Amino acid sequence: MTHSYSFTDNEREKLKDPIVSNFLSDESNHKKLLAFIEAPNQKTKNALDDAFKSYYKRIKIITYIDRLIHFYSIDLDKKKNKYDRNHMLVLDKPIGEDSDMTWKDNITTNQPPILNSCRFSLEELLEDLHIYKAWATLSVKQKKILTLKYQYNLRDVEIADILSDTKQVVSYNHHKALKILKRAAKVK
Repeated sequence: MTHSYSFTDNEREKLKDPIVSNFLSDESNHKKLLAFIEAPNQKTKNALDDAFKSYYKRIKIITYIDRLIHFYSIDLDKKKNKYDRNHMLVLDKPIGEDSDMTWKDNITTNQPPILNSCRFSLEELLEDLHIYKAWATLSVKQKKILTLKYQYNLRDVEIADILSDTKQVVSYNHHKALKILKRAAKVK
């Protein structure tokens, strides 16, 4: 007649250990424990031990890989930060040894260029009365385009950026305004 296995107090405490309780949460491992309790022989003991050793080995590998990933990511961050500190982009640094041009000078922007203030507006420079009257008939947009084109020497693309229009609209209004002014100049 076989007798069942009885646990000591120390063994009962070990069953509460997280790794043991996780091991026993698997149904096949739990069945192996019950088989050992019902028939405590070498065969059932070895089956339970082998299953636990396999489980424990797998947990150790997973823990090792987890720690490896954790510390590798920390090392990678340290290397990246060190690289960033050693290779900072300094925009005020000259591009070449004999050059006054800096990296900051090469940065392009979509912002309109800062317009230098002129002493006189384009309208004030008009001397002919017919042209002056023709200027007054131009739209605000046409006046702005002519001012930006001839007073500030900007290209159509730059004017289009400033006025938030297309290059075609700027070109059309420029030519239309010039036609009006040319007609007024011929009236003399």
